[in-house]
Amino acid sequence: MPEPGKLSVFLAVAPRAPRDLSNCLPPLGLGYLAATVRALDGEPAILHPGREDLGLPAAQARLGSWAARAPGKLVFGLQVFSSDVPIARRWLALVRRDLPGILRVVGGPHPSGRGKDTLRDLPDADFAFQGEAEPGFPLLLSGAPATEIPGLIYREKDEVRENPQAFPGDLDRLGWPAWDLMPPATFPPAPQGLIFRQWPVAPMMFTRGCPYACTFCAGHTISGKRIRARSVAGVLAEMEMLRTRYQVKEFHFLDDNFTSDPGRVEEFCRELLLRRWGVTWCCPNGIRSERLTPELAVLMRRSGCYYVSFGIESGSPEILRRMRKQLDLDRLEGQVDLVRKAGMAVNGFFLHGFPGETAEDRERTLALALRLPLDRALFYSFAPLPGSECWTGLDEDQRPD
Repeated sequence: MPEPGKLSVFLAVAPRAPRDLSNCLPPLGLGYLAATVRALDGEPAILHPGREDLGLPAAQARLGSWAARAPGKLVFGLQVFSSDVPIARRWLALVRRDLPGILRVVGGPHPSGRGKDTLRDLPDADFAFQGEAEPGFPLLLSGAPATEIPGLIYREKDEVRENPQAFPGDLDRLGWPAWDLMPPATFPPAPQGLIFRQWPVAPMMFTRGCPYACTFCAGHTISGKRIRARSVAGVLAEMEMLRTRYQVKEFHFLDDNFTSDPGRVEEFCRELLLRRWGVTWCCPNGIRSERLTPELAVLMRRSGCYYVSFGIESGSPEILRRMRKQLDLDRLEGQVDLVRKAGMAVNGFFLHGFPGETAEDRERTLALALRLPLDRALFYSFAPLPGSECWTGLDEDQRPD
């Protein structure tokens, strides 16, 4: 029998193909949720199957072993990307069959984009969360009425309902992720596509939110359109803790808009220089090129930044217009040169197969990629992401399963 008043929460990333090390890094979102569980005096656990190359049977066995010894009310929380839906559906069905008493909750990019349809995609989930779950998840665990829980997707009689999301304004109040449950050195040395100079590497977030309206992107469904930032002091304090307690030597900032406030970045770099930690850092997710000045780029490099990415997407002005990318191709080459002259490497992201793209558009994109002094160029095939404008513009039968 469960111990009265006790709470145990098992948070997991969906298993992937064997030796798939893409995005095999500490799951920050689950780390933050684990911290909210501890604030309720609960006992969290985190499983990233890729860290140990576990398939679904082994991940399910790990969950079963945990459930056999965990005290109190048991909760299974699963982070789901849209590409994870088939395996997530199978895992939730196994959990319902083998551990019928456990509460099954899903969150992450797929529920954020799909909304109420999440519980149709994943019928064995009891609840789902859209967007940032730190405000709502502890309320669900505490037994609050479903109608009062921000971001919750739930069933009520024969209907599925969803509540408005809440985006925490003061990110410092969230505290730090539960790093002891996901020590960076225990992950394979393959962060962000094998991009690193020192090991161990820790991912971090300085800001959340994106005000831009790129039609292929669904980021706003996860973190909203208003940029919110942690304090420089708070970020540096977490970095120092990670250095001293977990021997972290490099940091990867996964923000969508790290350079949205150049003054904040300048303050961060100057404070980092004063500490002389010898750490390296980078911005692998992409920064807005127009937010950089020569002075800021040099300062970033002096403080340890060695690599940034630009989301370029296309060399066709017409395709960029359709994407609502707000990218000035006439300035782009100068911005790439600016970063290179500061001593940093530059990666360019490109998107292939955007709706309406012609052979001429593709040739323009390839010519741009070859002309720019990039150190690395990554080409991705377009896929309509749930929650993006491209997705909502498709008929139901045109959407991927």
